[in-house]
Amino acid sequence: MEDQLNEQDVKMFEDYVTEFFQICQKSIAKETPTEYKDQIENYVVGGKTKPIELSDGTKVTRHFAFGKNELLKTPYVNIGWVNLYFDWGGTIFGEPRVFIASPRVENFKTLTHDKFTTNTNFEVPIKLVGQEIRAYSAKYKVNQVDDSEININESNYPDILKNMKYFDQKLYNQKLSSQLLRDKNIILHGAPGTGKTYTAQTIASNILGVPREALMASKQYGFVQFHPSYDYTDFVEGLRPAGLEGGQLQFSLQPGIFMTFCNLAKADTQKPYIFVIDEINRGDLSKIFGELFFAIDPGYRGKASAVTTQYANLHRKSDEAFYIPENVYIIGTMNDIDRSAETIDFAMRRRFRFIRINAVDSVKMLNVIQDQKVRRKITNKLNRLNDAIRKDDVLSQDYEIGPGYCMRLTDPEVSIDDVWQEDIEPLLTEYLQGLDDFEDRLSKFKKVFDSTK
Repeated sequence: MEDQLNEQDVKMFEDYVTEFFQICQKSIAKETPTEYKDQIENYVVGGKTKPIELSDGTKVTRHFAFGKNELLKTPYVNIGWVNLYFDWGGTIFGEPRVFIASPRVENFKTLTHDKFTTNTNFEVPIKLVGQEIRAYSAKYKVNQVDDSEININESNYPDILKNMKYFDQKLYNQKLSSQLLRDKNIILHGAPGTGKTYTAQTIASNILGVPREALMASKQYGFVQFHPSYDYTDFVEGLRPAGLEGGQLQFSLQPGIFMTFCNLAKADTQKPYIFVIDEINRGDLSKIFGELFFAIDPGYRGKASAVTTQYANLHRKSDEAFYIPENVYIIGTMNDIDRSAETIDFAMRRRFRFIRINAVDSVKMLNVIQDQKVRRKITNKLNRLNDAIRKDDVLSQDYEIGPGYCMRLTDPEVSIDDVWQEDIEPLLTEYLQGLDDFEDRLSKFKKVFDSTK
């Protein structure tokens, strides 16, 4: 479903841009005074100004910067790899304009959905804010500049904001994907219901170039969910029934799900293979991985670090060993409040990079709720409730309520009251049981939830 922006979001973004313009206005046609330089730098990534937080809880990163060179003295909004420039001096068109500049025309198509006012190639490449520009799209006109104000006229703030939000999420997914490709093994952790498994699938989809719904059919993708009875024979290799012979049940050595997956990757070394272990902390990791505890280390991949398995004496070749190829990447997911989280020892933790998935960063999951009023209301209620949980002297961010607990609201027959009574309240009861002031605390959280509109 396409993200929805309300009037409050657009107005907040418009005010944000206006404030930036007002600061930059004081620097036109001259070197930036020191007193304004710090204010301008606050708007760039890494500055002090907070991201734009939309009504659905998502945060749009600071995309503002201030670039000056011989051609233009311009602040601009960076949208992913596409820059939206404000040429109030009329250098390009002879009148103040906002235009999009990028060395790749394909970027314009992504941003503007192929609806350009103008699309022109410069005969001589022009460098603008350190970027070589070969094409631009004139789309928005700008009011005539005076000494007091710069603003955008005939622009489409919702489109700009929506694209910034889209590219933010795309860049976030790309960041997670890059971290997996670099570190080989990552674990996504956080409160229950924050979409860790969904995020793992999104990372796999991004790297493999396969739609999420088609992942299970791809040989480059593997998935397993650990549980207390899961063991080495399921994961690596073990003896399996092979039928009757002479009235006796026979067994044969068979590879487990992970060994089978690695063997596929060994035969296709030029492509990435991604294996997702859901609820990784629910299994006995020492029992499941065995000697692979050494082989999964990112620094010990490949034939040089092959290990002898527990069933080596049954292999056809006496010198047969097993290794995890370089092109296999592992994503684990785990809930922080699960008591079994403590079973991941320090040596195993060292072999994975841990990435927290926060409830506030996963509220976009609620965009599947068709009713805009319901979606906005539950988003606000969830954000306020989680804020109260984080500030509680007993609970913490590990106990936040993930949006996954509200997904039943996609059914028009399910109300927000139903979600509180049947999903959220029982979970909070589990968290708080045993405390002397259990009822008072639960009542406090319900009051926060109910009072949020």
